[in-house]
Amino acid sequence: MSVRISATCNGYNVYSAAECIAEFNQLRSGPAAIRPKFMIWKISDDNQDILVEKISTEEDYETFVHKLWETTDNDGNPAPRYAIYDMEYHFGREGKRNTTLFVCWRNRHAPFKQNLRYLGRMQFHGVDPSVLVVEADRIQDLDWDYLLTEASGDQE
Repeated sequence: MSVRISATCNGYNVYSAAECIAEFNQLRSGPAAIRPKFMIWKISDDNQDILVEKISTEEDYETFVHKLWETTDNDGNPAPRYAIYDMEYHFGREGKRNTTLFVCWRNRHAPFKQNLRYLGRMQFHGVDPSVLVVEADRIQDLDWDYLLTEASGDQE
């Protein structure tokens, strides 16, 4: 099944570049030894594409949150981003579960116009519907316990 990820931003459709799709597929099903744990994407300067900015195999969730928090634009200002994290957690007696966490990060300290670029709806075509989508503008919005509750449907 082919995967396509797009965003509607300020009335314009922005599509993920082929590199994003390849890395997303690697995160979901690549060999464990080289599988990314998270990636951070940005909208291109010409507002046409979603591009890969950072890929990491670091498994620590706090490292992911820190990397997302410290994203900056070309002028060094805090910047909004899209991010994906391969969430692994234990689900009671059912054991280990995996969910893909998608974050629309709009840093409240970023310039207003930049945050506007990241407003809108993300669409995942050909992706497992269990993707957990979170819109965040504060670090507290990315609290691990809150995300576990969301991922498990509060059934733990």
